[in-house]
Amino acid sequence: MLSVALFLALQQGTTPPPVKEEKTIRVIQNFDVVDMEYTGRLTNGTVFDSSVGKAPFRFQVGVGAVIKGWDSGVLGLSEGQSKKLIIPPDQGYGAQGAGDVIPPNSTLDFDIKVIRIIPAAVVEVVKEGTGEALTMKKGVEAKIRLSLKDGKLLTPEKDEPVILSLSPQLPYGINQAISGIKAGEKRKVTINSDLMYGDKGVPNRDTPTGKAGSVIPGKATLVLEVEAIRLVNV
Repeated sequence: MLSVALFLALQQGTTPPPVKEEKTIRVIQNFDVVDMEYTGRLTNGTVFDSSVGKAPFRFQVGVGAVIKGWDSGVLGLSEGQSKKLIIPPDQGYGAQGAGDVIPPNSTLDFDIKVIRIIPAAVVEVVKEGTGEALTMKKGVEAKIRLSLKDGKLLTPEKDEPVILSLSPQLPYGINQAISGIKAGEKRKVTINSDLMYGDKGVPNRDTPTGKAGSVIPGKATLVLEVEAIRLVNV
């Protein structure tokens, strides 16, 4: 039966108030790219580094671009959120320290704030692989095909194998595309421009007058197809 209030509301030609939809909050996950503000201190309070007043510090989570305490400590945070990280030596710079700035076996105290999260790429496993998965200690011999979202091929028609390994020097999207891949595995990865070549794209370097974006347009969403042949030592 209708409640009295709802019955009267309908009789008067009015409708109940709309139901408010919950907004999903994005939190940091592995392979996301994040912009962070931070201040790092030793346990005696000495500041050894800070990004406050500078450009945010950008890195990709989960590929070894930062110390282990950061990779694990930022997971689950959302944009605008702040956190204090207390990082023991084995998750920081260990027995070797870091130059004259961080002594050996130092526990580190970081105040961090998430400025921006760039979501990771979309990975589709087309064919499952077998054996061990690619980690930081291995490389992969693979065939790759790079194309625009409309299907235009950007790599040569003949797929020559290349050897890739996880590295902070690679475009963010490629790191994600190969992480954990196994021999025989095929993946199709859709990657937005923030994770690849950004607003400028890749210019044509074959001619002196090549313009930015003449090979890969700026702000282009790319599709990377990867076929892993085998894992190799690097």
